Amino acid sequence: MTCRAIIWCGFIKKSLGVIEANIFRNDIELAIAAARHRHVHPQDVFALVCDPELLPQGFSGQVLPATLESLEAVTRSIAQVATPDDCLLWIATNHGDLDGLLIETEPLDEFAEDDAPRFLSPDLLARYLDPLPGNQIGIIATCYAGIFSPLANQRRAMFTACGPRDVYIVDYGDLHPSRSPFLYEMLSHWAGVSLGNYAAPARSSISEAFGIIEPDFPGCDSAGDASWPD
Repeated sequence: MTCRAIIWCGFIKKSLGVIEANIFRNDIELAIAAARHRHVHPQDVFALVCDPELLPQGFSGQVLPATLESLEAVTRSIAQVATPDDCLLWIATNHGDLDGLLIETEPLDEFAEDDAPRFLSPDLLARYLDPLPGNQIGIIATCYAGIFSPLANQRRAMFTACGPRDVYIVDYGDLHPSRSPFLYEMLSHWAGVSLGNYAAPARSSISEAFGIIEPDFPGCDSAGDASWPD
């Protein structure tokens, strides 16, 4: 059995500058720690990020740009060696829209203020993940995260921070260190990890972790029957 993790951060709002970078940097650090505490070896952590500077120092996993091409390449390589006993953890922390997770792209016109956004849609994510055998756990902490809930099935569980028509509103100014509260609480209770000087809670199963935090996040959702090996 091999446990793997794909950590996705595809877009940063340049207008928020350092504040947003710190949020996602802490989210990614926590996601990596959770994966490691849940039996994922360093070489089996795939960080697909829009900026490598978001990764913690000393990260020894595999780093790729957060693009559809990279995700397709990673999942294709996993599919060649994965078995039904394997497990995959998918974690997304960045920005979501009604069309999916935003992907940062280079403007086609260097003088244009904005280029058309690109998205990782639920249909595309399903296309990449469906060929992989074994159980899968998806955790998405973005606006409109609930659009990914229908990807859940007997071997894939999805945990989303909000509904398919909801904005994931967080007052980051009150959080030290800055972070995504849903992702932090979910991963902390599941893997027994923490950030900063916060004490790590006792480790629990993925369904138990969601049950603990669900009352604090109206609109969050879980679907699917998959579990993670303890």
